[in-house]
Amino acid sequence: MNINPLTFLLFSQSALCCMLVLFRNFHLGYLPEEWAGAVHLVTMRGPTFLFLGWNLFLAWVPYWLSTALSRARGTIPKVGLLLLWLLFFPNAPYIITDLIHLRPHHPIPIWYDALMFFSAAWTGLLLGYCSLLRVGSALRQWWGASYARAFSVMSLLLCGFGIYLGRFLRWNSWDALLQPLALLRSISGLLSHPPTLLLSLGIAMLLSTLLGLGYFTIYTISKSEFQ
Repeated sequence: MNINPLTFLLFSQSALCCMLVLFRNFHLGYLPEEWAGAVHLVTMRGPTFLFLGWNLFLAWVPYWLSTALSRARGTIPKVGLLLLWLLFFPNAPYIITDLIHLRPHHPIPIWYDALMFFSAAWTGLLLGYCSLLRVGSALRQWWGASYARAFSVMSLLLCGFGIYLGRFLRWNSWDALLQPLALLRSISGLLSHPPTLLLSLGIAMLLSTLLGLGYFTIYTISKSEFQ
């Protein structure tokens, strides 16, 4: 079976992140039999930091969707996968906001936790950028370069706002499908309170700018001829 080298490298980096989290837990004495099942693994925000594994899994979703999109045939599958990818795309760079959990946790050195969080955030960014590059490449082949560039910029702008909704308002990507009215009410609540709206837009634009500069740097490197 042929394995895509890029996918292998991203998987290896994800595995390293998970090993850092697991080693930390074993060192502290948090054994698997003491974990309260899958729900605990996903929701735990305490000293185990097991949620990083779940967040990494979610970061892979847009990458998988971009792979499926690049192989799609027919307008309906293409548009459906594109919208689904757009919905889950913020999950990849979202991991950079997990750095808010970084603080001293004796006896673990803070440099270890910093390395663990940074490796997870970096992996999430790479998964997001690679998925956007793949989506952009597919769109250029189907609908032209101008449309692909416009979609990339729009995706990065929406991604910043999506990260804000996830980190500060605690919405998930699937809530757009499972609780669309509640999500719309939450967003309309921002519109009815100008100070909060300005703050949310400011945070979203800051995130979008950061992600945009990073993406177009990676894009430029991918098109250059260093080798």
